Amino acid sequence: MTPGPRAPGRSLLALLLLALAPLWLSGCWDNVDVRDRAFVLGLGVDLTPEGRVEVTAQMPRPEPGSVSVGTHGSVLALSAAGTDPISALHNLQGRVSRTFLLGHIKAVVLGEPAAREPVVVEHVVDQVLRHPQVDPGAFVMVANGCRASDVMNRGSAEGTASALFAGSALEKGLLGLNVPQSEVWQFLRALQTPGWEPVAIGIRCRPDSLEIADAAVFKRYRMVGWLGPRETRGMLWLMGEGEGSVVEVPSPHGLGLVLINQVTARFRLEPGDPPAARAQVSVSGQLLHKPERLVTITHRDLVALNSLLARRIQLEARLALEKLQGVFGADSIGLGRRFYFTSPYFWRGVNWEREYPRLRVEIVVSAEAGRKGSLR
Repeated sequence: MTPGPRAPGRSLLALLLLALAPLWLSGCWDNVDVRDRAFVLGLGVDLTPEGRVEVTAQMPRPEPGSVSVGTHGSVLALSAAGTDPISALHNLQGRVSRTFLLGHIKAVVLGEPAAREPVVVEHVVDQVLRHPQVDPGAFVMVANGCRASDVMNRGSAEGTASALFAGSALEKGLLGLNVPQSEVWQFLRALQTPGWEPVAIGIRCRPDSLEIADAAVFKRYRMVGWLGPRETRGMLWLMGEGEGSVVEVPSPHGLGLVLINQVTARFRLEPGDPPAARAQVSVSGQLLHKPERLVTITHRDLVALNSLLARRIQLEARLALEKLQGVFGADSIGLGRRFYFTSPYFWRGVNWEREYPRLRVEIVVSAEAGRKGSLR
């Protein structure tokens, strides 16, 4: 039996539905052409003498030959002030014909006076670091000895834009840097976790270049001070970080250099009055340069060097902990976070800001530095 002819109404209905279907499809109603975008590579936040917030945006030159105040190589930096970062950014947008795109930011740099003002830092966190366009992998930095605008207005010794220089150096570890990996998501996580304070990376302005060094210590939304190079590295040992560091090991036979390949840190916590903790830090590495007065290195020499290496790491960790506990009262290592997760009953009844400086921490370090070739 052959089917009869289709009713023409069905065909018309199908064609009508096909014609109307695109009306329900989503489209790029808010699309901005790439030629109308201003790609922001870095943001600097400073305080003006009048107490206003100044934001400096570092961007690529839109076209060759463009002239602007604050140029370096192929980038330009523009500044504007406002009552808070978002209003300053809005005022800055009024000076640029293109629409800002914050998705390419590699670094957010705070001037030290701005970092020491809790209200300013809180605004930066809420309006910049939590901005939907800002990459969570961008780095949070504090300018040491200069303004954030100075960092945005210059480049590295190689002529790279300062934001790109800082981002690529920290991502790839090109400089063997002893600084904390303070990305946006890590900074925000520390702020939101009980018993943990955020840290930021320090960046210094040299006459002809930039230098990434030191760590800025925060208590909630306020910067409280700096850790120097040895103290910063000591903090990294206690955080289970520091791979790629080169440690000088002085010995009676001269100076040895050890490249650290792996670091682990484990804690045993003892709730009490006062509470106590035992830190077990284990490092392994490669001996790059043996002491000069050792013609050959024996197994006994290597054991002695490992003992000296462990003592050096223990000293640096102790220096960091003494400054964090005794001077700043900032738990940048996250010891309170460990009590929070492992001993919730203890944490519920303790005032950590009062107990943290009283915390007794025993630091035990084991070090193992190998060497290519044979040992006698």
